[in-house]
Amino acid sequence: TTASPLHNADTAFTVVGLGRINNILSWPSASMRVGDSVAVTLRTLDPNAVSVRRVAAATTFALAPNANIEFRSGGAGSTTITSVIVPADGSQVTFYVKALASGSGTSTITNANYNTYLPPAVTVIP
Repeated sequence: TTASPLHNADTAFTVVGLGRINNILSWPSASMRVGDSVAVTLRTLDPNAVSVRRVAAATTFALAPNANIEFRSGGAGSTTITSVIVPADGSQVTFYVKALASGSGTSTITNANYNTYLPPAVTVIP
């Protein structure tokens, strides 16, 4: 047998973090009136929330609003939704936030492979 000269065993670890969806584009930063809606865009980002990353397969994000706001599939006459899908090889999806009742509109957006996102509260006024 022959020994392998200059061989140093070592171990390396690869750390893979969860993706992010921070800073949803066009999220209302001021107040909204009851009945108003605004288009927002969710983008899939790398774990550092720096670069937009395409998804390999269609990726579903659950949308959980409180009683003051809801999520809609489109503009006037659209339906209420509880999830959105970023299509395969895509990096974003657009949907609507609609103001329902006066108060503070809060929500949670989740997917098992992404950090949970809590968008800023929206003040809904009459």
